[in-house]
Amino acid sequence: MLKNSRYIIGLIIIGILVSCAGETYHIVLEDLPLPINKPDSLKYADVAFTVSVNSHNAGDTDKNRSIQSGVVDLPVGRVVTIYIYQGTDTPETGNQYRQDKYVVKTAGYLTPIYQGVSLTAGTYNVYAVSEFNNTSDKTPNFDVNKSGIATTLYNELDYLWWSKTGIEVTGETPQTIPIQFNHVATKILINCEAAAGHKLDAVTDVTLGTPNTSGCTYQLATGYITSSTTFNSSTQSATVDGFSAYSNFIPFNATSYSQLTGQAEITMNGQYGGWKSFILPLPYGKEFKAGYEYVYTVSFGSSQSRFIQDDAVGELEKVINHNCSHISSFP
Repeated sequence: MLKNSRYIIGLIIIGILVSCAGETYHIVLEDLPLPINKPDSLKYADVAFTVSVNSHNAGDTDKNRSIQSGVVDLPVGRVVTIYIYQGTDTPETGNQYRQDKYVVKTAGYLTPIYQGVSLTAGTYNVYAVSEFNNTSDKTPNFDVNKSGIATTLYNELDYLWWSKTGIEVTGETPQTIPIQFNHVATKILINCEAAAGHKLDAVTDVTLGTPNTSGCTYQLATGYITSSTTFNSSTQSATVDGFSAYSNFIPFNATSYSQLTGQAEITMNGQYGGWKSFILPLPYGKEFKAGYEYVYTVSFGSSQSRFIQDDAVGELEKVINHNCSHISSFP
């Protein structure tokens, strides 16, 4: 814009000088700053993104509910951060090309928060993350120009990750890139019910112990979150939905522990029952894996809670792999 203005002003000045002198001069326009046109190699192609997530939809909340696998739209309002590297660059080598934030305004599609992505012809490696909690201070702070690693993590977030390498962009042809997220945190779902002879009227709140996030890392290049091996003394509130409650955690491998502890605030038999303690025995191997959901049933009695088994093989109902269509009884 500045060069164009100088070009026009230069012509005006020359016109004035020629007119004032009353003489004719041979003007060499190449001496003036001309507008610069971008070569074809610098033409930009607009890039748009569609978005979905591998998930399972739970039906009824009782122990006979059906669980259906599939791909679903990312909820409206969810924020997505996209990281782009060019050529052979990756989060592990550094030299990030650009980073953009998007939001889901229409199911299945991403809308840029600031400006959309336009790329020149070339090969790109694209990575995307999203968290259930859209609070900006809980978005992973990846070291995008060195190691691609984030070191500050939170238990309550449903971390989602996706990548696609070797994406070719040519000319000015608009391109749409489909993002299909995987879950890289772990999830515990608790179905609450009353023991025989009792009636559970309401579940108001549920808290669970939490793995320690200190020392755990999140790799942008692979989506891998290192597992925690210790637990905090504090608890976190689960999300209550009717008679069920669920909570997200970073993956953890509790080799020195045999159970998780929790409490539920309930109303039973028409009266406020207060807070009831319960335990969740850990699965075989004591590992809560990334992308998996661990489904428990807790039955509350008059004095303390106990576990109700769905079958004779174990106290943990089901283990669900959210990133593929695998659902198994346990063990």
